[in-house]
Amino acid sequence: MKLLILLPILLYSCARAPLKEITDTFSPSKGPRKFSVLNRGRLKSVIDKNIDQLELRSQTLRFGKYQVDRAVYINSLLDFKKLLHLDLSQAEFEKVVKEKFDVLEVYGKDRKGEVLVTGYYTPVIDGSKEKGELYSTALLKTPEDLVTIKLNKYYERFEAFELLSDERKIGQFVGRLQEKIVVPYYSREEIDYQGALGSKKLELAYVDPIEAFFMQIQGSGGVKLNKGETIYLHYDQQNGHKYHAIGKDLLDVIPIEEMSMDRIKNHLRSLRPNELQDVLIKNPSYVFFSINEGLPRTYFGTRVEPGLVIATDDRFFPKGALAYLEFDQDFKMPSRFVFDQDKGGGIRGGGRVDLYVGEGLEAGNVAGPLKELARLYYFLPKGKYHEVN
Repeated sequence: MKLLILLPILLYSCARAPLKEITDTFSPSKGPRKFSVLNRGRLKSVIDKNIDQLELRSQTLRFGKYQVDRAVYINSLLDFKKLLHLDLSQAEFEKVVKEKFDVLEVYGKDRKGEVLVTGYYTPVIDGSKEKGELYSTALLKTPEDLVTIKLNKYYERFEAFELLSDERKIGQFVGRLQEKIVVPYYSREEIDYQGALGSKKLELAYVDPIEAFFMQIQGSGGVKLNKGETIYLHYDQQNGHKYHAIGKDLLDVIPIEEMSMDRIKNHLRSLRPNELQDVLIKNPSYVFFSINEGLPRTYFGTRVEPGLVIATDDRFFPKGALAYLEFDQDFKMPSRFVFDQDKGGGIRGGGRVDLYVGEGLEAGNVAGPLKELARLYYFLPKGKYHEVN
């Protein structure tokens, strides 16, 4: 989905040296101070749906330099679910969890294990199936000419690739074929303002141009059409251009202490069309969508579950993994078990996490200001995994 919001992504970046090698993603840890279990019933439901998706996936899950067989990991999730059914005290629950699982901490942001947590949600905006003065910008499905080149399929063939970091080796290029040569895919300016894809009939819905821009930042959402029908769009692909945070370009008109999604939207709505275009095209990144029945699904394929699903950088973090978010101040945001099921174009590296908080305006009011430091842990079935190079 993903998935990503807003002020933190519009303004901030990691201060620590970026994570470069997949083997550095996780390190052994003693784990959190305590395990708090929120929404026990919903958590059990998420486990079931998570297992259903794991059944369809590859045979292993990789946690940095550690690897575990898919069937073994599924059994460990079933064991964890059984614990949720037992009437255990807090101390007993923590004891059994640590008996059954080894705990790993993530590479982190400024410190090992520490992550910056932001929020994302499912916006529902007005739109139309037909282009008009009010709804003038199309949300598009993925073009057939978009191609993805995965570097890890090629780098061993060329000596020059040995100079690349491991992060680049497991990365990918997105482009299109032009006279049998792969070139960068069209930018936001080329797509929205130069009509590069206008003849391909990719339009899923037409919406307000500012709402279209923020729908792409979110990575998913609903569009309420003028006939009353609501369609839900899901992140499907991205054009391969680097994400640019437009909030950085607005600090001369919006003080940083007042920066928010609403302030940015209000400012953008005060601009003339050519001025609005000048701001939006500074972010060349562009997201394509697919239509889902019902609520949007995560990148992993499960339906989003408020408060229990996170988005991370899928180059490093295994999808379908059980994790634990330990917030520094529980009175602001309660610590909780979560499942890593999503990703987002602005969620990059070893120190960034997006927490899904729900659907609609109220959820947006929670997601917008969410910017908290936390510690992020993952779990491996004790004695049932092995190291890889």
